[in-house]
Amino acid sequence: MKEMNRREFLTLTGAAVVALSLAGCGGAPSAPTPSNDIRVQQALDALNQFRRDKGLTELVYEKDLEELTDLLISPFVKEGNPVVDATKFENDVKVKEAEIKQTLFNKGYPIYDRYFTAGLGSIGPKGTNKLETLKYPTNEAQGQKWLTYMSEGINMAVDNPHCFAMSVRSIGGEDYFIALVVGEKVSH
Repeated sequence: MKEMNRREFLTLTGAAVVALSLAGCGGAPSAPTPSNDIRVQQALDALNQFRRDKGLTELVYEKDLEELTDLLISPFVKEGNPVVDATKFENDVKVKEAEIKQTLFNKGYPIYDRYFTAGLGSIGPKGTNKLETLKYPTNEAQGQKWLTYMSEGINMAVDNPHCFAMSVRSIGGEDYFIALVVGEKVSH
C-alpha cells in the first residue's frame, strides 16, 4: 500500500471538510456533473438540496458555461490577488465574454442580459473601481451563508434558473470561486 504524502493528506482532508460543510444536508446527488473539480460537484449538490428543501427548482451543471466562469476568475488568478482593478478586469474579460455569450447563444442559450454571477462584486466606496472574488466556504457556517446567498441571488436575478457552472481556484493559498446561473436553453 502506497504511503500518503503530506500534500495528498491535506488535499483529502480539505475535501472532506468542504464535503461535510457544503453537503451536510445529505440527499442524493443531482444530475451528472461533468466538472472535474469535486468542490464544484459538492457545491451543486448542496445548493440543489437547499433549493429542494425550499421547494425551488434544481440546477444542472452546464459544461458549456464553464469557459465563462473560468474566464471571469482568470484576472484574479493572473494577478494572484482576490481583488483586482476593474479596468484591468474589463480589458481581460469583456471582449472574450461577448464571444462566449454568442457561442452559447448559437448552442441554444438565451443571450444573458441578466444572469447571476456569484463571487464577483465591486468593493469599497463608489468610484474605487475594484472588483473582488469571494472565498470558497470551508466550514458549515460559511457553507450555510453561501447557500442562502446563492439561492436568494439566483431567484432575484434569473427568470427560470436552470443551468449552473462554477470555477474554484487557489489564490494566495486559499480557494476562491465564481459561479454562474442562467435560464434554460431555448430553441431558435
